[in-house]
Amino acid sequence: MAHSYQSIFWIDASTKAIAEQSFLKVARECNQEESIESVKRWLCSKKKWLLIIDNADDPSLDLAQFFPACDQGTIIITSRNQDSRQYASHPSNTYHVDRMSVEDGISLLLKTAMKESNDEVSRQLGANVVETLGYLALAIVQAGAVSIPLLKPISPFLEITEAAISYKPTICAKARGIE
Repeated sequence: MAHSYQSIFWIDASTKAIAEQSFLKVARECNQEESIESVKRWLCSKKKWLLIIDNADDPSLDLAQFFPACDQGTIIITSRNQDSRQYASHPSNTYHVDRMSVEDGISLLLKTAMKESNDEVSRQLGANVVETLGYLALAIVQAGAVSIPLLKPISPFLEITEAAISYKPTICAKARGIE
């Protein structure tokens, strides 16, 4: 069953402080009082929202503190911490996504970047990029897509990727009509 959302909110939960800052950004973007509680109350007054709590890998971080006390929306948690499954409403609502194989990662990167997949130099450089990205499909697709508009070959892209690994933007994507 497909869901459509009026708004999508992205919370980076790499640390408690970063998660709190992400909530405050949502508050500013949505013209709410700048507090986590205010955002949670506001979400409970809306329908069809998606709250993505991303990078929730710290086992000491209690994610429940970020959940609105209502069921008008959907919460997705991304985490490498398998204990985060405790927050699922039902055990069948958890999904484990494995890393890609090296070959699949290289193929995905080169296809997304519109590079020849039979070029051995591109494949070797692609292997370095996908290893740097931890063989994670979303990161590989984004890396391949970024290399197209930059009109960069993959070799300098490896340095760009390594430099960007530590940069994690906080995103609040707000759809029209929810305010």
